[in-house]
Amino acid sequence: MRVLRDCQDEDSNKVHVGLRYAWRYEAGTAAAVVLTTVADPDASRILRALDGTDEFACTTRISPDGDADVLNSSWT
Repeated sequence: MRVLRDCQDEDSNKVHVGLRYAWRYEAGTAAAVVLTTVADPDASRILRALDGTDEFACTTRISPDGDADVLNSSWT
């Protein structure tokens, strides 16, 4: 799930933007909830980084402990 949210500061009238990704991983008895949040008071900065942030979120991998040795050996 991806949520892009904005709100306006009543005192300064600045728009603050937050981008949040969330998903749940389940495998057998193992489960995890992953939440990635990006926020900045400069809305244009978040929007400029949207494609890269989407790519990061889409390539994030959850790996059970049993896969750690396989992943570590592929990095060397």
